Amino acid sequence: MGQGALLARRLVEGGVRFVTVAKGWLNYDTHGDNFNIMKKVLLPEFDRAFAALLQDLHQRGMLESTLVIAMGEFGAPPKVNGECGPRSSQ
Repeated sequence: MGQGALLARRLVEGGVRFVTVAKGWLNYDTHGDNFNIMKKVLLPEFDRAFAALLQDLHQRGMLESTLVIAMGEFGAPPKVNGECGPRSSQ
């Protein structure tokens, strides 16, 4: 994630007008242990990379002219099933 953010900054610095940084869908498929994996692995990694990207753009004077969006996709029902986290009946 950090390498992707660094590459994104370099591309924007080089004049590229649209850049997407993605983790990859398989790494976010956390059906079995969702809450623990998100809390301990995926969110800290995202937080560090996203914060570093924003700070890097700011330090280089590029943040005011760059739109940065963090978004995701959730293609499942909003109710967490019994196999996904601390409320599990396992």
